[in-house]
Amino acid sequence: MKDLIDKLLNTLKPHRVCYALFKALNSLESPKFNPNVFGTLIIAFSEMGLVEEASWVYHKIGILPAVPVCNALLNGLVMKGMFESMWQFHTDMLSRGMVSNFVTYGVLIDGCCGQCEVLKACSLFDEMVEKGIEPTVVCFLIVYTYSALIDGYCKLADIKRALNLYQDMLRNNLLSNVVIFGCLINGLCKVGELRSARNFFVYMAKFGVVPNIYLYNCLIDSHCKAGNLSEATGLCSEMTKFEITPYVYTYSILIKGLCSEGRVKEVDDLLQKMNKEGVCANAVTYNSLIDGYCKAGYMEKALNVCSQMTKKGVEPNVITFSSLIDGHCKAGNVETALGLYLEMIIKSLVADVVAYTALIDGHCKDGNMKEALRLHKEMLEAGLTPNVFTISCLIDGLCKDGKISDAIKLFLEKTDKTNGGFCSPNHVMYTSIIQALCNDGRIFKASKFFSDMRFDGLRPDVITYVVMLQGHFQAKHMPDVMMLHADMIKMGIMPNAVANEVLASGYQENRYLKSAFRCSEDLKRNQALDVLSQENL
Repeated sequence: MKDLIDKLLNTLKPHRVCYALFKALNSLESPKFNPNVFGTLIIAFSEMGLVEEASWVYHKIGILPAVPVCNALLNGLVMKGMFESMWQFHTDMLSRGMVSNFVTYGVLIDGCCGQCEVLKACSLFDEMVEKGIEPTVVCFLIVYTYSALIDGYCKLADIKRALNLYQDMLRNNLLSNVVIFGCLINGLCKVGELRSARNFFVYMAKFGVVPNIYLYNCLIDSHCKAGNLSEATGLCSEMTKFEITPYVYTYSILIKGLCSEGRVKEVDDLLQKMNKEGVCANAVTYNSLIDGYCKAGYMEKALNVCSQMTKKGVEPNVITFSSLIDGHCKAGNVETALGLYLEMIIKSLVADVVAYTALIDGHCKDGNMKEALRLHKEMLEAGLTPNVFTISCLIDGLCKDGKISDAIKLFLEKTDKTNGGFCSPNHVMYTSIIQALCNDGRIFKASKFFSDMRFDGLRPDVITYVVMLQGHFQAKHMPDVMMLHADMIKMGIMPNAVANEVLASGYQENRYLKSAFRCSEDLKRNQALDVLSQENL
């Protein structure tokens, strides 16, 4: 039937093929004619992805086809992502008297997982067990159902339930395949259980399951993100034992991992290995390397890589430009960064939040708040939502520019939960405003922000405490100084060299000589420890 449909599709559109075949079969009046042939037509259309034609035949025949035919149609709808239609057809089939079997439930569970409705999938699985439906089909369908459920739980980060299902499989003497192991290993990696993921990886051998490139990439990526680069490179070497060749994605993961750890000098060896094995770098590889060089401050090398990228026929994209703009801004080369921004516009590339934030930060550090605010406005007009770093840069810039009222207004506007552009306040925002208020002699308002900071669940760090201490010293609020000093130690924040210097100097100026002496001694002790640690290095 499929061969006939294929031939007809060369000259006719699918709906015409469907109509012609249905008409031809319906006109047969031979005593040997079996109405089940329409079921064969439905199955053929469903398996070929022609679900609209299969649905038409289903409705046209007017009777409930056999269960395998219904299952084929439901599965065809799932494969096309037509989940709503799947449920509608299933309801119609039940109303016509269809009795669901194990395959039906397997298809429905797969549909639930496709809709990310794992709880509904599990409910169907429980319903199937309650009805006493025993697997009467080949084992791979059973494993397929378990696989869909395990994958769904892993996506919900409910690893415990996924592992319970896996244990259930073992109790039913069902063998796991590479897909199930892949779901479990990926799920364990995502929740940071790398040791357990590695144990499952080793455990695969017991079942004779050979790992694939997907599993290796998953483990390598997770170890890189966790900073375990030696483990990641070891896994890459291990791949060759199974005759699995690392491809560009694998190398890109390792390059990004090395760059994230600031080990950009080691990347050259990896690039040479790629060239030796004939693996061509792609945009992800180049962008990871450019970003690594930019973060390390090697702007010339980053630009060289960008030139190589273009020569190899890989066009720089928004990520490339954003990394270069950010790197130049952090290096104080705002003019160069603006040049790159203009080049982006010429290439019809729309700047992202990273690029805008980098430029805003650069202008704020240069004291050019007018341009920083203009870029912020342009960003909003482009439909981009500033992130917490964008707002932090603007608040810090406004505070340093003496525009404290504007900084507080922006802070209140952006941290208002009823506002659409809400962003959670951070240490930079609070510390910038507190320092500006202290410098302006508004210690009481600064104290209010210090209190609000804790209320928002942020623990003041040593920098925030130092800023507040300086403010109270300037205002001659010695009881508040001593309370704050005691609170700092109570919170487990030991004064560093800067804090001890501020405390010693402040106590001395206000003639609290004993306290000044103790802080001076702590300062000397810290300095001696610093010298000792440097000598050991």
